[in-house]
Amino acid sequence: MKLFYKDILKLFLLLTLWSFILYYCHINNYSRVFEALKYFPFHLIVTLGYYAILSICYNVLFIRDCQSEHKELLEDLREARDFFIFNKIKFN
Repeated sequence: MKLFYKDILKLFLLLTLWSFILYYCHINNYSRVFEALKYFPFHLIVTLGYYAILSICYNVLFIRDCQSEHKELLEDLREARDFFIFNKIKFN
């Protein structure tokens, strides 16, 4: 729960800083900077989403520590195949 509160605090500080910068740009008539920063939270969420999806896909594609589970799965498949052959059950 502490980690959740730390993340909420970081998000609050980031959005507060963003709103102050946005307000400063609007008051001092920095219209180009204001327009560039206006959609920062949306771009941040989209970028973090892409990063999360890509890191999950990468870790799923390149699983490195499953050698024993792989052998265990092959043994289970072999046992199931022998069971089906012994009981004369058709399988694909």
